Amino acid sequence: MYYCGLDLGQLQDWTALSVLRYKAPQTEVVTVHEYPVYTGSERKVKVTEKRPIPRIEQRPEWGLIHVGRWRNRPYREMIAEVAKQLGQLDEYVLAIDHTGVGVAVAELAEDAGLRPVKISIHGGDKVSYSNGSYRVPKRDLVSIVQLGLQNRTLRIADGSDWTALVLHELSNFRMKLDPATAHDSFSSWREKDHDDIVLSVSLAMWASQHAARRTSSVPNPWSNSA
Repeated sequence: MYYCGLDLGQLQDWTALSVLRYKAPQTEVVTVHEYPVYTGSERKVKVTEKRPIPRIEQRPEWGLIHVGRWRNRPYREMIAEVAKQLGQLDEYVLAIDHTGVGVAVAELAEDAGLRPVKISIHGGDKVSYSNGSYRVPKRDLVSIVQLGLQNRTLRIADGSDWTALVLHELSNFRMKLDPATAHDSFSSWREKDHDDIVLSVSLAMWASQHAARRTSSVPNPWSNSA
């Protein structure tokens, strides 16, 4: 199963697409209620429930397998490029930044047949859903990336052209508190650093946990090392 995140910047800023391969926790059939069922002379045992395998290695996993970045290009061209790249996947969910310019760009994505999950990012502390868009605190989005790195459930493919860039961006990300609102926000350590890849990864990871899923999986078209 693939989840993709598209973080949108102004035309002069970076727009980033991240593609993550998601592996859900495995389950095994265990006998919860066992009782005899007789059909003529045949005795059967009925199993009525599935439970997760209680092993730490069976946690969900996300593998970052592809990153695309663009700037100083018309949004229609960017969406066409996104559609081209995601066209290599038979099944995926695309989560798109629906904040600011994202409202208009999401319409372009819909016109291109991408059916995006729209996520508006805000500085509060509650998740809500209305008019076809999720409103999600930025802390929730970034925290899911931080947690994935800490517990090693988020893996980054080695040896790609963008591996060093992703690691650099993650290492320069920090949280700060606005004393006027008591809301936390996340920003780059220095103004010259960017957070577009971090946010695109977080959009994909959040969607995998909270947005509607599709069930089939396909081979990884970009990398076997995630």
